[in-house]
Amino acid sequence: KRQANGYSNGFNGWGGDWMGWIVLFLIFGMFGWGGMGGFGWGGGMSGASPYMTSAVTQADLQRGFDNQSVMNKLNGLESGLCDGFYAMNTGMLENPITQDNLATLERYGFTVIPSESGVLACKDVGSGRLPKEEVLLEHILHTIARPKDLAGVRVAVTAGPTQEALDPVRYLTNHSTGKMGYALARAAAMRGAEVTLIHGQTALPPVKFTTDVPVTSAQQMYEAVTSRFDTTDVLIMAAAVADYRPTTVADDKIKKKEGDLSIPVERTEDILGTIGPRKTHQFLCGFSMETRDLVENSSAKLAKKNLDMVVANNLKVAGAGFGVDTNVVTFITPDGTRELPLMSKADVADAILDEILRRRAK
Repeated sequence: KRQANGYSNGFNGWGGDWMGWIVLFLIFGMFGWGGMGGFGWGGGMSGASPYMTSAVTQADLQRGFDNQSVMNKLNGLESGLCDGFYAMNTGMLENPITQDNLATLERYGFTVIPSESGVLACKDVGSGRLPKEEVLLEHILHTIARPKDLAGVRVAVTAGPTQEALDPVRYLTNHSTGKMGYALARAAAMRGAEVTLIHGQTALPPVKFTTDVPVTSAQQMYEAVTSRFDTTDVLIMAAAVADYRPTTVADDKIKKKEGDLSIPVERTEDILGTIGPRKTHQFLCGFSMETRDLVENSSAKLAKKNLDMVVANNLKVAGAGFGVDTNVVTFITPDGTRELPLMSKADVADAILDEILRRRAK
């Protein structure tokens, strides 16, 4: 084989390109042969596929060489339909020629999954380790798991709570964990959207294939959303943004005293109330968490803030609300209401996106 072996290339102890083929067989076992969009041993490939490559393969591919069976199939792909991952010695990876080859592949639409750093099989320490299995799987799923019906759509999602400082020690916040907003961001990214996730403090891992914008306060979220609004096609406001903040923030910790304590508060900026009246092409989806009069209160919000849709839920309903993996929601639109049954937040996210797509197509 022309491929360098696993020891010299630092494939974490695995040899040559055969690990790439094992990954392919694992994928076929999970999704079936048809899930790859039509894999043909005798010809090219018409669906998305992951391949592990050496420096030699990268060079051959970017020059269009067809001197191996792997190369025949890779060169038969349309651009943008292949995820590539690599492993090699740090010196080989950082060689300007290798970097030029990788840049060329990306320019032609191939997705190059970056390697990781650590101890290589040759005992060197540096970049060039094969990416972790979960990273590869996430890229594979992003490529093949869902139709890309949101391709080219710029989606902004807000998630999580805001924190309004009282002093250097304390702040006002709420029970939001960000799970619903993160599920929406991941679902939109899986369906091909260009996703910006604007979120408060959460314990959740970052959502891959999104632009991550962390904020803390309601004012910071207001600025993050409004500054991006003109270049946004769909805005989904799933964050639990504070309506009030302390009027002043103490420079030092407020000490305990005898008697009660009163904390003056003031209104925060109303994000949807600001951008709703000036929307042009944007689709605006708000969230409404209620404990009573759900449809009445959410319908009023829809009209007052010039929204296209409100996703409403009642905190008192079992399986809905903060910190759980399920939700029970009602869609409020100018056409009326539609209540969904108890579903996982991942399924709710897809249902919301389906409704948005249907309404944008009108």
